Amino acid sequence: METILDQSSVAGIINLDNLRMISKDDKGFISEIIVLFIEETRKALVEMNSLLLVGEFDRISAIAHKLKVAPMLFGAREFSQTLENVYASSLSIPNAILIRAYLSEADQQFLEISSLLLNMVPQTNIS
Repeated sequence: METILDQSSVAGIINLDNLRMISKDDKGFISEIIVLFIEETRKALVEMNSLLLVGEFDRISAIAHKLKVAPMLFGAREFSQTLENVYASSLSIPNAILIRAYLSEADQQFLEISSLLLNMVPQTNIS
């Protein structure tokens, strides 16, 4: 019987092929990576939103730069590109309005992606 973890692509938003290849299709490992991604990405997005309020653009840039790679494990290219936009908008002469718009977009994309990913793993204890 096929489970959702056996599917390669969900809603055209995520694709687990890269993660399957890296993990040699170890479903336990894939589930752990999904949980870790959701927990750490949620924390990073909250932190970037808080940093925006106090104008800490260098820290926003550093977090976005670090974070933009992880969505690629799940084939979430649009989310990765949005994080790249946050990063680029935080450099040189930061544009707070543009950063806010990109962070809002990232928040929405993350909600959609995390919802799809959570439906892929068995019961989890995500904080």
